[in-house]
Amino acid sequence: MGQYLTESERWALWDVEDIPAGPAATAWEPPELKAERYRRALEGILSCSANDRTVWLLQSVAATALGYDALAAELLRQVQAPS
Repeated sequence: MGQYLTESERWALWDVEDIPAGPAATAWEPPELKAERYRRALEGILSCSANDRTVWLLQSVAATALGYDALAAELLRQVQAPS
């Protein structure tokens, strides 16, 4: 989970006009944690098991984002193959 910033810490991170507002303004997540959370989400998409072109297309996008180019190309071929 994210770490909560004090108001003075928020002022130190952003210029006055860029300070976020609302509840999200108090939570900050280090880039490493955010990247790990995204990676887990993309890996979860890849672990889906379905015989459906929509799922394959989504998995191709996830594979591309993770750098699995060969897998992304294979999934895209499955999407484009005639029924």
